[in-house]
Amino acid sequence: MAIKNNNKEYERLRLIFENSPIGIWEEDVSCFAKLLEQLKKQEVINYRKYLLKNSQLVECAFKGIKVLDVNKAALNLYGAKTKKELLQRFGKTLTKNDILVLIDEFVALTSGDKIFEKEFKTQGADRKRYELWLRVAVLDEDEEALSRIIVTIEDITRRKKKENYLKRVAREDSLTGLLNHKSITNRFDEEFSRCRRYNEPMACLMIDIDYFKPINDNFGHQIGDKMLKQVAIFLKKLLRTTDLIGRYGGDEFLVILGGTEKEGAHVAAERIRESVFGKKFKLTPKVIISNTLSIGVTSYPINKAKTTKDFIHLADKALYQAKADGRNCVRALQE
Repeated sequence: MAIKNNNKEYERLRLIFENSPIGIWEEDVSCFAKLLEQLKKQEVINYRKYLLKNSQLVECAFKGIKVLDVNKAALNLYGAKTKKELLQRFGKTLTKNDILVLIDEFVALTSGDKIFEKEFKTQGADRKRYELWLRVAVLDEDEEALSRIIVTIEDITRRKKKENYLKRVAREDSLTGLLNHKSITNRFDEEFSRCRRYNEPMACLMIDIDYFKPINDNFGHQIGDKMLKQVAIFLKKLLRTTDLIGRYGGDEFLVILGGTEKEGAHVAAERIRESVFGKKFKLTPKVIISNTLSIGVTSYPINKAKTTKDFIHLADKALYQAKADGRNCVRALQE
């Protein structure tokens, strides 16, 4: 930390620098200024676009970065014991994503920005993937030459994992792993709005497991839960990757078929019904259950639905018709 002062203030700042839990670098990136001059001579207008096509220039500039000082957290982040060891490792695991960040940093700093911030993923010296928060600050007196910048890098891998977990929990049904009621209806709103805007077809299936209550009554709720989970997994495998499925409630599943018209929706529903009809679900070594599905189908724009509620209501009515007609069948309603 290049503070030319031996007083108590220097010692205090040095102590903060060394013991910060966030990795701190002090760097000389005057190589960026040299690269900028080179690009100007070549009359390059869009630096980012040019460097994306000529990433070797960025890698070359990266090698010209001089690390003036680092703290303990920075060494730990890269698994190094000394500054020398860090410099030896630094850049050896440079990924494509790292290069993109360097390009964005170069463009920002050479455009006069004094602060550059970026969240990105990278590969550490241990070959593991990390998520980092980068912040680069340019000191006023070094703005043009870029001879001294302060770089802070925080490892946010654990925090991001926790955030992603909480997001997943918020949108997933805890039993089946499918989208929960709120998430599937929200996605339905999005898909329906898009289809109405671009006048594209879509369909939905309301699926119910036949005679599910007797399974709970005869075998217990734990077996019933296993049945729900296995059916959910099986249904998801039968669908396209572009289709959406969620647990709508109880033993009902809602499927959204984007870009699918009436005929295609009926074919998909029949294929699902037939596949489950011939399937044996092994819930315990001694409990193996075969079951059937009742499926209600409706499709847009034939059904002329104006709201998501209307759309789902038609599918629900079709499902009840399938149950009234003896179960293990597909029924469709459009109005």
